[in-house]
Amino acid sequence: MIWALLVALTLPLSALCKCNLLLNRMPSLDHSKGVLHFTTEMQKASLITIEDQLFYQDGKLLNTGKRGHLFIIDRNNNLLTTMGMTGKIHHSSLSAGESVYSAGWLVVFDGRLIAINNESGHYRPTKQHLEYALEYLREKEIDLSSILVYDFSSSQPKFLQRE
Repeated sequence: MIWALLVALTLPLSALCKCNLLLNRMPSLDHSKGVLHFTTEMQKASLITIEDQLFYQDGKLLNTGKRGHLFIIDRNNNLLTTMGMTGKIHHSSLSAGESVYSAGWLVVFDGRLIAINNESGHYRPTKQHLEYALEYLREKEIDLSSILVYDFSSSQPKFLQRE
């Protein structure tokens, strides 16, 4: 699924109070039978590096396909992503059940970010958590002017539009 438009933020990541942004998993969902929590090695394999506005995973340009991949920004400010699998691999898999700063889905083709959202049943991120992810990307010098951004934090998901 592809989402929508971009958000123009002016606050630097350092100005956001991280202590209020940490997302905890929903306890009733975290203990779902069979949900995998990634080991340190699996987390390393899921780590994204960004160079010249391109997303790399394990040294190769990232391609998520049109369905996209789960992503989190962990407590160490690392961006991790992987394919989701109902009942097996959730956002909390990437973090091994730990708190995160942001969670959602992203779509990347040939290393270029196409879309991002904050859809996560395990973490239930707010618009502020999505804004954290967008500011994280800006600080990595990603041009967000053509990125589709979708906010799932309300009862009616909405496209975010530039003012």
